[in-house]
Amino acid sequence: MDKAQRQLIHVAESIHQQLKTQATGRLCQVVNAAQNLLGNLAQLGRLGELLAVCAGRQWNAAAENVCDRIRRSLGELSYYSTQVEQSLDLAKTTQQSSLRDILADMAQAQDEFDDFRYSPDTNALSVTVGPVELKGIQLGEFEIRLLIPNMAQANRSNTIYRVVALDPHPAGSNESVTHPHVSDERLCEGEASAAIRAALANGRVCDFFHLVGAVLTTYNPHSPYVSLDNWEGIACHECGYTMGESDAHWCESCQHDFCDECISQCRRCDESSCRGCLEECSVCGESMCSSCMTGCVECGERLCRNCVDDGQCPCLKETQPDNEEDDHDSVQSAPTSVGVSGEDGAAAVPGPRVEAA
Repeated sequence: MDKAQRQLIHVAESIHQQLKTQATGRLCQVVNAAQNLLGNLAQLGRLGELLAVCAGRQWNAAAENVCDRIRRSLGELSYYSTQVEQSLDLAKTTQQSSLRDILADMAQAQDEFDDFRYSPDTNALSVTVGPVELKGIQLGEFEIRLLIPNMAQANRSNTIYRVVALDPHPAGSNESVTHPHVSDERLCEGEASAAIRAALANGRVCDFFHLVGAVLTTYNPHSPYVSLDNWEGIACHECGYTMGESDAHWCESCQHDFCDECISQCRRCDESSCRGCLEECSVCGESMCSSCMTGCVECGERLCRNCVDDGQCPCLKETQPDNEEDDHDSVQSAPTSVGVSGEDGAAAVPGPRVEAA
């Protein structure tokens, strides 16, 4: 027996042990579900006894409250019963693969995948799919990495394996999305979810790699993390909308891209700016960029340069002298008597008053 075959047997034994642990875990799920159901039944029994006491002592208000609690407990009874049934079905339908079956399946995977390999460092089996091209967009090669120590968690398949982009061509709006159905190395399995979980639960490694590979080479336009139509796009910094490069608007103030709905402009210089970087003039109410805003030299109030140049700050109006009132006061205080002028233009002195005879 050569080294490669001994390693293959070692891997098969590890998988077989994980499947046994998985089967034990599913039985434990049945036990937990049954205990929850029994606890609910016990609570119903205690409530029944309490209701009898209330009825015997004619505590009608308390009895009504107990009846409400019984009604709620009955609703929970239906839920716990369903949980027991589901856990029993799951434990029953999962077939325990033998070590021989697992070895045969791995041998089949070696024949069908040229790069089927085992990594002792990560204790993982892996194959490479691709290069993948979807709707004319090159996404590169992907490594499907099955983590053997996690295979006991078959009910959480997204923790058992990773889909790693070997030559990433991520979406322009999100670097963690390396495939329309892969985000942070986790696959959105879609309709293949049940089949993938069944393959993992039964140790059918070859089927598992084929199923995941089929999802990677197929595009579902109804459930992508980022659609292929917007793959090369840019994400709006405000709302996250993915847009084409020609539709993006650059804000010089915060150095980010924005979509048509989230971009605005300065009402003074007409430069594009996001709403968060614009300031509102407290006098005219217009939105201005920081370059077109300044402070009043008297009070420091933030105004647009137009209002400052026109002297529109409220503090200037409050301190401006009222010239009209001063002029009116000066007119009222002027003398009102007028003398009679003589021939030489000098003011005549009024003579004594002569009364008629």
